[in-house]
Amino acid sequence: RCFFLPAGYRVETDVPFWSYDKHGVFGTVERTIDTYNRLVVAKDGRFHVPGRETARRAEDLRDAAGKLFDLSMRMDIVYPSQCKQRVPLAFRISTLTRRCFMVNPRVKRPHLVGFTMRGYAGAVIDHCYNPVAKHFRHFEPGYSLDDVNGVKAYSAAVRFLRAHADTYSLDGELIGGIGHSKGAYGITRLSDAAVSETSGEHWAGIRGFPKGTPGPQPFAGFASNLAAGYQSMGNGTRRPQYVTDAYAPTLIACGKRDRFGHWKVWGKLKKAYADRDLNYLAMGMEDLGHDLPRGRDLATGADRYAIFHAFFDRYLKPEAKLPPVLLALSLTGPAHDAGPDRPVSIHFAPQMNEATVKDGVKVFLEGRAEALRGGWHVSRRGTHFTFTPKDPFVAGKRYRVVLSPDIRDRHGVRLAKGITSVFTVPAKRRLPEGLPPEN
Repeated sequence: RCFFLPAGYRVETDVPFWSYDKHGVFGTVERTIDTYNRLVVAKDGRFHVPGRETARRAEDLRDAAGKLFDLSMRMDIVYPSQCKQRVPLAFRISTLTRRCFMVNPRVKRPHLVGFTMRGYAGAVIDHCYNPVAKHFRHFEPGYSLDDVNGVKAYSAAVRFLRAHADTYSLDGELIGGIGHSKGAYGITRLSDAAVSETSGEHWAGIRGFPKGTPGPQPFAGFASNLAAGYQSMGNGTRRPQYVTDAYAPTLIACGKRDRFGHWKVWGKLKKAYADRDLNYLAMGMEDLGHDLPRGRDLATGADRYAIFHAFFDRYLKPEAKLPPVLLALSLTGPAHDAGPDRPVSIHFAPQMNEATVKDGVKVFLEGRAEALRGGWHVSRRGTHFTFTPKDPFVAGKRYRVVLSPDIRDRHGVRLAKGITSVFTVPAKRRLPEGLPPEN
């Protein structure tokens, strides 16, 4: 494994926070034993090791080298040394059986490193794999125990971090989570403010075994939820029933070229957020597949990587009193249509002082001194503003959107500077140029 550490940071590896045998639902060890016998002991098993005897208890489980199975879930933590003030933390749920700070050793993505370079602590935590996958390698089907143990395991990771905030110089209130692919479901559940060690799993238990766990869940008494989260293209994408009114600010993303078909349910997921009027930003990445946000957004021209970090900064660095950021400005409509009958869409982070936005944003027909008249609609908990002109935009004409530097968020912090964006209205179904958030 390779870790990228800013100067003055330390790394602590393989930190245990949860155990399958002590904290997993009844039947977890038995399922692991059954999987081991089918895949490792059986001669036609995918990971067959000659000479292995049938396992009957946890002590019989051995990896390819003959070493006893480690039935704990672990994390790696990168944190500042001798820090004078507490810092926020961003963690990522691993998508590999071997935790990797850069997501994947072959296709490196610097998103978590970007957090530590911005003054955060960072962590990578195990996916709730079937232990056979952890000790051999990924297999299908049945590689994951998310549906019966995921909430227990991932909430324990957050409680561990809060319980050890002094050790790692963390601000326990400011923990954000990143979940892509296999990691998405965990963030889907932890983003609910009501989540705890007693929250229900997707499945109540394992068939044939009693409900419950051998022992109590660890680090009870500490909160399990997140201050902000990111989710993309995993089981969370397919389970909008877990999106609640008590959701943390959330960035969701989906690649149109995703090979697992998540684009087909992308609209349903966005609707779940919109129907509850949650604080969220949806990044539909028409040019990407099963990947983290990168490159330029086709609808707005914005730098997706910059948006990713700007979003988290506004919710995990409140003490810094960062100026509010413009995440997206575009002429949009359903399915990213653009045309004369579409409103101007403006998305900020964090939550804004609505009156200052309505007073401070003006739309002009190029060459005219008088601002257009129209109406405002505010949504997404005061982060998303749409302006619909009284008279429709004219196809082929250029317009200016002017944002005053006096626009403020709800804490009274002003924009860093005024912003002007110019766009030409297309006839229909064309994506206009937009505005990068921070340049």
